[in-house]
Amino acid sequence: MTLSRRDFGKSLLGLSLMPGVAVSSLMPAKQGNALSSPTLFASAAKGRDNQHWLQVVDSAGRQAAKLALPTRAHQVVAHPHRPWVAVVARRPGDYIKVFDYQEEVTRFDIQAKAGYHFYGHAVFSPDGTFLVTTENDIATGQGRLVVRAAENDFVEVADYPSYGIGPHQLTFLSDQQTLVVANGGILTHPDRGREKLNLDTMKPSLDYIDVKTGTLLEKRLLDPELHQLSIRHLAVNKADQVVVVMQYQGDKMDNPPLVATHRQGEKITLLAAPEAINRSMKQYCGSVSIDATGCFAAVSSPRGDLVTIWDIEKGEYLSHFRCSDGCGIAPSADNGFIVSTGTGRFYHYDLATQTVTKIALDISPSVAWDNHLTAI
Repeated sequence: MTLSRRDFGKSLLGLSLMPGVAVSSLMPAKQGNALSSPTLFASAAKGRDNQHWLQVVDSAGRQAAKLALPTRAHQVVAHPHRPWVAVVARRPGDYIKVFDYQEEVTRFDIQAKAGYHFYGHAVFSPDGTFLVTTENDIATGQGRLVVRAAENDFVEVADYPSYGIGPHQLTFLSDQQTLVVANGGILTHPDRGREKLNLDTMKPSLDYIDVKTGTLLEKRLLDPELHQLSIRHLAVNKADQVVVVMQYQGDKMDNPPLVATHRQGEKITLLAAPEAINRSMKQYCGSVSIDATGCFAAVSSPRGDLVTIWDIEKGEYLSHFRCSDGCGIAPSADNGFIVSTGTGRFYHYDLATQTVTKIALDISPSVAWDNHLTAI
């Protein structure tokens, strides 16, 4: 859906809430699982001259650091203790740059090994010891998790199966040893570009894997009739509740659920937005983030110019707001979210007041933000 400039401006002045649902009324009782307060935000981006960048900005929109990139990147992940971020090439790219955003220098250049490429996502272990990436074994098409020692020049120390095809986003649970991985199920090959080669047989899954041994601890599949619902992105709160968001590869007239939650040992719980809202998500969720309390999730649907808000514990849709080409989402310090857009803008969404405020950006060059925004 395309909004005119006037309509877009109007949409920012009011949110469409489910009748009877008030996010602010839920917040005083929900202050557990808190995150630290982010002050910097990092994202891949593209300039008007087609140059690709890593950009770091502060919460007021001021540029803190930047780095020119060789090709388009996807996710940026932050080291838990050092002033480093790792920016990962977009599938089927083969580079990661580990960038010191305080000194503005590249500390390490990591290349995918022969026969592999990156899937755009990575995660540092909570103690900063390891960097784990989702990768593709090109010859077999099987997903891999590659573990590199962050304190030893990022030398590879393990190469495990992801237990699926097309692994995408991954993160750690609170035990700091269990990885949860979104295996999207879509087979691709670098020689065929971004063509999807197995839509009839794809089998997405959510997999829990021990990072020390590579052992599969738990695999969760969707019901067979939803086998074309690609599990792509996820976020986890400190209570180890996983929120997953999906992209549908089936009939364009279908209106499948696109958001779900999961706890280990249980089935995946699909969440329903009102039919019209769900259809407005255009069968595509771009990213998901959990707020600083750990209780609420924001899900972006850039093809529908929509961001939806969900109560994680109750498994309920709460509200939405319109945001043209908004995709990157990160938690803000005040129990809200920062949203970045492909139109080059930043917005702050306040959960308590349910208001959206544009953040004036003071960066050079002006850029279109890529799919993911990371709070540092």
